[in-house]
Amino acid sequence: MTQTAPTSALDLAAEFLDRRTPVDRIRGVLHRYPAISPAVVLVVAVIVFGVINPRFFAAANLSLVLDQVSVVGTVAIAQTLIILTAGIDLSVGALMIGSSMVMAQTAANNGLPAPIALLMGLIAALAAGALNGVLVTQAKLPPFIATLGTFNVFIALTLLYSGGQTVRKADMPELLTWTATALPIGESASPSEWSSCWRCMGSSHTFSAAPHGADTSTPSAMMKTRLVWPASHRSRCC
Repeated sequence: MTQTAPTSALDLAAEFLDRRTPVDRIRGVLHRYPAISPAVVLVVAVIVFGVINPRFFAAANLSLVLDQVSVVGTVAIAQTLIILTAGIDLSVGALMIGSSMVMAQTAANNGLPAPIALLMGLIAALAAGALNGVLVTQAKLPPFIATLGTFNVFIALTLLYSGGQTVRKADMPELLTWTATALPIGESASPSEWSSCWRCMGSSHTFSAAPHGADTSTPSAMMKTRLVWPASHRSRCC
């Protein structure tokens, strides 16, 4: 009796596995390999966008997509390590803005050399990350609560440090701006054309503008001026 029990258990397990539907098997694979789900969603989204608009695969559009996700993707790499250890950091965005502002301000307004400004930004980011680590590991605060609080602190410190002002690219050294250098890949629209494209897509192929000689004395006069988006530009980006 004791020798046939394991065999019976194996038979029942095999029978149970045979009874699973294809949906159950797919669900089991997704549970064993969680990375498949976002990869499938990404592939499906790319295919759908490409079918809806063939220009989605154009070099100009792909470069714009990469430009938009590069910053978020870089921060997501660090966030992934935290999530893998069952934590969360809500302050990464504020930390990124604050460290970037430290680099820009020290280089443009304080006149420090670019390598030192870059080092100052890295030190500021390291100090902010260390503060989050101390609150979570030493003060035993939940990561969600701790980083939610430091998120507001970092935003406030950034506004106080910068005075609510931006730093122009022209005022910063090349070392801090080379990552924003455009690489010519295929035919692409200029920044002003892309800005107009966003207006075009957000207003059903029309945009508000004031031609030469139009009344621009009041906001209402500006809003009355509606120009149809040129067909040549609409076919290029909308």
